[in-house]
Amino acid sequence: MFLQRALELKDKGNVYFGQGEHVQALACYAQALRVAPEGHPDRAMFHSNRAACYVKQHSYDEAIHECNQALSVSPGFSTQPNPCPTPAVRRCTTPSPKDVPPASGWSL
Repeated sequence: MFLQRALELKDKGNVYFGQGEHVQALACYAQALRVAPEGHPDRAMFHSNRAACYVKQHSYDEAIHECNQALSVSPGFSTQPNPCPTPAVRRCTTPSPKDVPPASGWSL
């Protein structure tokens, strides 16, 4: 029952994320973590989704923290084949070019 609610909140967060509403998505993923059973492997996905939001907000320290939380819940999370539809753990280590500010003195 609690896991079902957590997954519904994750889905709602995914909709917000897709719309670029990262603050609302973070809130949904946080709620999912509050209701998900402790130790359940899906908690890693909720942390991973929070990391993706933080990357989009350029809050890299928070993103790294969430990635570490995901790995603490499920140590093999980042090495599982396609752990979730949008593996934020990979995005934490390889941000897209538009998310990285240009280096000082360089131009294209």
